Amino acid sequence: MGPDFCGKENCVGTCDQKSECDPGWGMQWSKSSKCPLDVCCSKFGFCGTTKDFCGNKTVERPACSLSTKVDKVIGYYESWSLTERSCGGMTPEQIPYGVYTHLNFAFATIDPSSFEVKATSDMAEALMSRIGNVRLLQAGVEIWIAIGGWTFSDSNQATHKTFSDLAASEKNQDAFANSLISMMNTYGFDGVDIDWEYPVADDRGGRKEDYENFVTWMKRLKAKLGKKGLTVTLPSSYWYLQHFDIKGLEKHVDWFNVMLYDLHGSWDEKNEWTGPFINSHTNLTEIQDSLDLLWRNKIDPDKVVFGMAFYGRSFTLTDPSCSEPKCIFSSGGNAGECSNTVGVLLNPEIQRTIQQKNLKPKSYTKEAIKAINWDSQWVSFDDKDTWTTKSNLAKKQCIKGMMVWAVSHDDLNGTSAYALTKAIGREVMDSPKIEPQPVQMPPRVIETCRWSNCNEQCPQGFKNVKRDGTEQMMVDDTGCPAGQSPHQLCCPGDFTLPTCTWRGFRNSGACKPGCNSGEAEVGTLVKGCSSRHQSACCTTNTAVQAYADCKWVGESGLCSKSGSHKDCPSDYPKFIVASSAGAGGEQVCSQGAKSYCCKDPAPSQWTDCAWHQKATSTVRNTVYCETSCPAGQIRIAMQKGDCRFGGWGAYCCKGKPAPTLQPRDPNWGNNQYEDFVDLLEKYLKAPTCPANELSLDGLDYFFDTPAKRAECAIDDFSKLVTWAGTLLQSPRITSDVLKYAWDNRLMSRFDTTGNILSFDNLVKYVQDGQFDAHAVVQDLLLNPEEAAGNINSLQKAQKALCVNVSTLKSKSRNSSHSVLESRNNNSSDDTLETTILDGIMRGDLTLVYSRWQYMTGANGFGSHNQAGAFLEIGYWIGPTPGTTPTDVRFNRYRDTTTNRRGPDNWVMIHVHVDANHPNLFRNIDGNVFIGTPSVRMYHAQTASWPQRIGADRRVDNRDVDRRNPQGRITYTGINSRSGLFPCPPAPPPRANAPLWYMGDITAPVEVPPSLLNRLEAWGQRLWDQRYIHSQGLSNIFHTSNWAGNQFDLNQGIPVLQLPWRGIASQDPTLTNVVWDPATSQFVQHPNVP
Repeated sequence: MGPDFCGKENCVGTCDQKSECDPGWGMQWSKSSKCPLDVCCSKFGFCGTTKDFCGNKTVERPACSLSTKVDKVIGYYESWSLTERSCGGMTPEQIPYGVYTHLNFAFATIDPSSFEVKATSDMAEALMSRIGNVRLLQAGVEIWIAIGGWTFSDSNQATHKTFSDLAASEKNQDAFANSLISMMNTYGFDGVDIDWEYPVADDRGGRKEDYENFVTWMKRLKAKLGKKGLTVTLPSSYWYLQHFDIKGLEKHVDWFNVMLYDLHGSWDEKNEWTGPFINSHTNLTEIQDSLDLLWRNKIDPDKVVFGMAFYGRSFTLTDPSCSEPKCIFSSGGNAGECSNTVGVLLNPEIQRTIQQKNLKPKSYTKEAIKAINWDSQWVSFDDKDTWTTKSNLAKKQCIKGMMVWAVSHDDLNGTSAYALTKAIGREVMDSPKIEPQPVQMPPRVIETCRWSNCNEQCPQGFKNVKRDGTEQMMVDDTGCPAGQSPHQLCCPGDFTLPTCTWRGFRNSGACKPGCNSGEAEVGTLVKGCSSRHQSACCTTNTAVQAYADCKWVGESGLCSKSGSHKDCPSDYPKFIVASSAGAGGEQVCSQGAKSYCCKDPAPSQWTDCAWHQKATSTVRNTVYCETSCPAGQIRIAMQKGDCRFGGWGAYCCKGKPAPTLQPRDPNWGNNQYEDFVDLLEKYLKAPTCPANELSLDGLDYFFDTPAKRAECAIDDFSKLVTWAGTLLQSPRITSDVLKYAWDNRLMSRFDTTGNILSFDNLVKYVQDGQFDAHAVVQDLLLNPEEAAGNINSLQKAQKALCVNVSTLKSKSRNSSHSVLESRNNNSSDDTLETTILDGIMRGDLTLVYSRWQYMTGANGFGSHNQAGAFLEIGYWIGPTPGTTPTDVRFNRYRDTTTNRRGPDNWVMIHVHVDANHPNLFRNIDGNVFIGTPSVRMYHAQTASWPQRIGADRRVDNRDVDRRNPQGRITYTGINSRSGLFPCPPAPPPRANAPLWYMGDITAPVEVPPSLLNRLEAWGQRLWDQRYIHSQGLSNIFHTSNWAGNQFDLNQGIPVLQLPWRGIASQDPTLTNVVWDPATSQFVQHPNVP
């Protein structure tokens, strides 16, 4: 370029070519006088940042100390984690507490015609209404809406050019701003993040004018937003960042979210500048290059937020023996079970791979990344160590904000979130103090659990604690004379009782003491142990916390040096007492003594203590020692000691006065508590709310839906559902007083079967991911009288039907199923779903059609379904398809709880299968059964698309009246999928996931039939009618040896055929395979184009 090559004297052809920048030749030879982003212009007229371009010039970077405090931690929440991933999803309420200062809901979209902002889907809209629930427990968190994203500008999207069209027109900008402000006000968003990927770039729908238009648009938008926030997402690469006028944008945005990840990936394979070489997508050296682009332009570091990743980019190695950076890859790495994306593994998947394959990550200090490789796979990732290095770099350059993609890539324990929090030098916020202000009641003492004396009951105000899963009390007869009742474990009755059990017993007598995570040892028992002892373990709560902060150290027989006791460790430095038998129920030391050691500071309960040899007179012998304490004191140790005439002594503590809930000024926590309790009290006045004419926001679950009355407001009901659903997903930070409010008011009134409806039990029920917590609460509150029984029935059915084949021995099929149908007229477990099953069996509902469809994976709101096929079965309510029966008895099969213009005519059932499950099929007595992880049910009113697949063959799953004239979903809950029967999910690998093998009868007949019996009868009918028989499955699954009613499993697991013409689409009309009753086979319907 330039005069030396393009001048008349030297140029032969293409003499009008101009250099990228002007190194001093003059503008007649160059396109621009300088380079974008103030990078360097080489002597040849090209732009770049390396020494070849810049020579000895350096970038002036901001400089601060490592003590710089991080004041913003922004987490992006993916609205699709529950719908496009079959595992590893996260509800808004499951976002880790106390980590993020800001949450960005990703994403909203823009209508390419009206330029109005809208949700990307019905599910996303439902989640928008729920992400604000985070504020119930963390009032200060800001919640923003992010708009756009990478796929928004993909060439195959209708929104490919939408950002460019929007920025080019003030009319379009006004339409956008007005609808955005409306959405922000509706859902309580504090700001908006514009994620335009990318302006100007023609491969991303951009135009040259975008460079200036973007600044103008942001200026106008900021003015319209007022006090609400505005940020812009920036890429890390020079290639795309050069098209952002970052100096101009800086004036109108609150900060930039800089995506300092995705620096490398499978796309490098075809890139002539990078080549197909493995490299980390969060390489620190390249991150610094990206930051330097900002510093060259004097961007204020207070307006820079440093992006981190909770996932890794993976590759398939061309040569598995070459696994270092710069080795060649052939493609992206294998998709993760949860990520469901080639070349991407979520952090939990990476950690699971490390554990399962016993891998040792390799650290790359300069790049600040770690990597693992196995077989032909390689992936890099970040953890606490590498995040520390990266955050230190950011702090030294005065960056005070961190950003994460994505919150929903973490596990439900917040492993990555809490590791990042430590790495950047922040502390997790203390649990919220949502507690009552006891102004109108005396201060309430918070007591500690304790063991009663021998032959005594629990003190007044205390309750006996049952052994978990039994009706037996937690007792210990250590030191109790013959004929006296044992010590009883007693806990304060005005709090939720902890869950307690004995752990460590072994039939061999070689006991193994210790408690599980989240439990504390509150006592010991040597009975049945020839060595060591058992531990009394209780879940940690306020009444158990003093025990959790301490532990016994030292092992019998040689516990310590003669005449001494075991030294306390550094993490439990406070010595309390020494005892040769520890807490009492332990093997006695042959030398020295064990020590009871506590954290610093030691619990106040373990102060003012002394050994007692006779605190009561239950034993008349005045010289016989008792393991008893004076009234009001707590025993923490026992030993024979100086008791020469029999019995043992007890070490008892008065402690400081127990803490109390003192009256105080009203505050946020008190107001939140009173709000929750007030909602409970209002509900209990009319526990069949809401009224029938009010529509519900939520998803069907399992319970019956009784007639409603109008005594309560839908707003109060919805608020209570929100409150309780949020608390159930946040048990770690839910205070005991909130749990007690639920248990004391609701569980004690409606739960006659035990503790099924207790707060702690419901936490266990929803935490395994079977059901959405809000749906559980909603249906529980709709029918509290039957809720506990229905949960019990479902769990009983799951236990009987859901099988993990890898843990079973061979079994024979039970032939008792013929009895079931004749007894299905009797009613038990009467829910809407079981009533429908009864109607199917008696012929009130007519099977009109069934077909196989294809779907992407989903794990949201109780749907844990891998991508693949599912069987859709359409039942018409009534004996004659197409004719709505007038007999009112058919209303029992309809959903009357939601508003709709016409009656329910259809009941649709989806039987999901995971085609990649290694135990998808079972061969039992020569017959083949297919397993399902989940069966879903919903109502419908109309059939549609008859021109595509035949009249009445496709049932519409959305009510036509569910949206208002503005397009907002106002009648939510209509036609929602109900969890008719889900098997409990299991962590990967897939072989762990239990399946229901439909048609295989295993349970004895009950009179009247249970849910279990009804499900088996229905499944057996489908099998007998060939819908899920090998004959019907042969067009969907292929194997090498089909033989009549069975196939040879020894030839390998059947593989799901590709959808018709290989189209892996959610469009059911492209994958329609309909059952033909005439031939008893699934066939491709002739009307499918």
